[in-house]
Amino acid sequence: MTHSTLFAVVPTQNKQGPIRPRLSPCLTEARWHGWLVPPPATMRIFSLTLLALASLLGVSCTSFETAWQDSVKSYHIGTVKAPAGPWVGNWTTVTNGHTGKLRAIVTPVSGSPNEYSFRYKATWAKVFTGGYTVNFPVTKQGGAYVVDGQQKLGFFGTFGHKARITSSTFEASYSNDAGDLGAFSMRRPQE
Repeated sequence: MTHSTLFAVVPTQNKQGPIRPRLSPCLTEARWHGWLVPPPATMRIFSLTLLALASLLGVSCTSFETAWQDSVKSYHIGTVKAPAGPWVGNWTTVTNGHTGKLRAIVTPVSGSPNEYSFRYKATWAKVFTGGYTVNFPVTKQGGAYVVDGQQKLGFFGTFGHKARITSSTFEASYSNDAGDLGAFSMRRPQE
């Protein structure tokens, strides 16, 4: 082995038997309790990749949270009316019993009369969160708005959505081409 200015932690054994780390100059490989330790450049790339992924996820969450706070504020000062604005409640998939919390931000689609963007953020298993955005046509029927549409969501298949929205309630059923059937029930946020 040739010596260099790079050092790696390699295991050694003392008189009592347990493995203790020591610094050893090397160019080939480093091991810690039998595990191969990647070279510093690989660890740096891995760390930067994890940081970039965490940043993207954080931006997505931050983006929704900012839009949510703006939507709630606009609703409370009276600048948005049904079906637009913030909604909060729960979802349940009837076919498998899964359930969780749900928030939605509904906004008119610019340049498309009677079409709205539904931006959802859901939780499941009390730990996981996810979100998606779909655009659906909305028609007014009496004192309510009716939504009926479907959209492909890539890996998750085609999402079908039927809803009845009033000024204070948002009741919907949903389905996908994987056979899931469910419902969600939302109201206006209090705060």
